[in-house]
Amino acid sequence: MKKFKTNILYLLIVFNSILQSFCIIIDILNDSKSIINITNILNEHEDEKKIELHFIESYYNFRNLNEINLPISQNQIISFSGINETILDYGKANRTSFNIFFRKDSPSYSNANVIFKNFLFTNRIARNFTDKSGAINIFVNKNNRINIDIDNCRFEGFNTHIIYTELDPSPFNKFFLNVRNSK
Repeated sequence: MKKFKTNILYLLIVFNSILQSFCIIIDILNDSKSIINITNILNEHEDEKKIELHFIESYYNFRNLNEINLPISQNQIISFSGINETILDYGKANRTSFNIFFRKDSPSYSNANVIFKNFLFTNRIARNFTDKSGAINIFVNKNNRINIDIDNCRFEGFNTHIIYTELDPSPFNKFFLNVRNSK
């Protein structure tokens, strides 16, 4: 009987590992509707542990877009990936930002990872230097930990923040930025 229970336990562990290895993969097109829909996609899949958003075209016009909110859940990994340096063109405007924050119902001490890979962020111009906004905005509160990975990305034509952060004054908030192969 003890051997049977042990085998069932191993089977449950293997099954759980298989379930966690799956991820949702969604292609994002270069149209306002597809880009604006990113927030809805994340809301629809808030219980998924891993979501990959693939920007499958070589150019995206962010000129007339507003903020793109990226609500994340506890222990979630959200990956944005382009193809061979996909261009995100802000068109010398300052309106579009990726706003990364934990969902309101996320428990304290939540962890999450957000990954940007293979992008060229270009032409983001601020109206003034007091503007509290960047291409990527990160808001951390409630004693949370967030990891941002930027891999193989370039930022050109900026006179504004690339990454802007707002952290609650809690000593337990943690924000980690990992930049690799980027300039």
